[in-house]
Amino acid sequence: MLLRHPSGSAVVEHAYQLANGAQKQELLSEFYSPEYRLFKGVLQKGKGRIGDVLAGESMSKRAAVLEHMAISLQPILEKGIVDHSIVHRALVEYLSICKKTMLQDVVQQLSGPLLVRMLHTKDGAKIGIVCVRHGSPKERKKIIKGMKGQVMKIAYDDNGHLVLLSILENVDDTKLVNEVIISEISKGLKDLALHKYGHRLLLHLLAPGVGRYFPGDTLKLLSSPVDLPQDCLENAGSQTDSMKNQNGSAIDEDVADDHHKVTEYDERREQEGVTKDDKKPLGGFSKKDPLIRRTQLLVDSGLAKNLTEVCVKYAGELLRSPFGKDIIYEVAMGGTDALMYQATKDVTLLQQAIADLAAVSRDSTAADQAEHVLQQYHSSRTIRRLVLNSQPSRMVPKSFSAQLWKRAIKGRCKMWAQGHSLKVVSAFRECADTNVRLEAESELMKLDLSSKM
Repeated sequence: MLLRHPSGSAVVEHAYQLANGAQKQELLSEFYSPEYRLFKGVLQKGKGRIGDVLAGESMSKRAAVLEHMAISLQPILEKGIVDHSIVHRALVEYLSICKKTMLQDVVQQLSGPLLVRMLHTKDGAKIGIVCVRHGSPKERKKIIKGMKGQVMKIAYDDNGHLVLLSILENVDDTKLVNEVIISEISKGLKDLALHKYGHRLLLHLLAPGVGRYFPGDTLKLLSSPVDLPQDCLENAGSQTDSMKNQNGSAIDEDVADDHHKVTEYDERREQEGVTKDDKKPLGGFSKKDPLIRRTQLLVDSGLAKNLTEVCVKYAGELLRSPFGKDIIYEVAMGGTDALMYQATKDVTLLQQAIADLAAVSRDSTAADQAEHVLQQYHSSRTIRRLVLNSQPSRMVPKSFSAQLWKRAIKGRCKMWAQGHSLKVVSAFRECADTNVRLEAESELMKLDLSSKM
């Protein structure tokens, strides 16, 4: 087969890229064994992928296809010819019908630098997520170490960043993740926050699984990258069960030592009036409590403090960015479970920085050709969200809405009640800070905001 040859595989890949859907399936069918010709017409009629085709076939035909695919793919993996999308597609098809032991063999073979070369395609990212979710702690370690020096490149990739999200969600060895993943992204936080895909890594730590930030197909892919057979899904947590000794205690000392922190956090949130909302993690195969994992990755690593400092320094640029605006909002609000407030006091400085930008004279922004933050499309909507949702607490005695009202809006409502800034002004009628809402009511009553909306 040409795919086993380093040069010949490039020719097949070129043909695969130029082919239409039916032609691509014809090329893939060579992986499915000679038996496939007996029922190939079913697929051509549009029944679906190989798993759909084999659903109504006898066990002997299923076994023949599975065996032939394993024999065909094994030499390709052994030679490390894994850069091509046709190989990625064939592997995804294979994983959708293989047995648990076969899945484990694939994960074992791909764990390491070899997997990094596959993450540039959608199917390659699916395989990467499967390896992270179903890999043993040792295999996950190889995967993460294989990414050393390439984390930022992967983070900027439209498919590769999904595997990093899966690592942040599933890997319990947070010390290793901090050393390899977090340490590298910490060096380029500004660029990451402004990037279309890179900013999702930060959002996952700040507000995991929020549909506003993560498209539905992304969340679905992270939770179920490949439709694995039931055999592969049974006892999916066995890898974590094996981490226990005969007495039932966890071998992972990191997990055991941090157990008391869960109660500690719950008590702190109750005291501070912070309640759990419907924001859910992306879901994964792990043992460690999601809150503990996020704390170790976001707070203990120093990422939260560094990120807050970047947000304060580049507040204007981030506010005006279609991607950075979400980062700066979550940081200013403290993130899910208020972890940012625990990490650094600079969160209040960020709120002050945003209020200061809003207080700048509207005419003074013309010199640098940047729209005023109350008038720019993205920044005005972000500031509106902050006004609506911010309120005073023990950690933040003075809410953002109170600061913004005093510094930028009070006495100037009529001036700002037009264009995009109108949304900010009208938000004071519904802001979470009752005192600010009552104070603003008298001035807002004089404006007919409803006719301008």
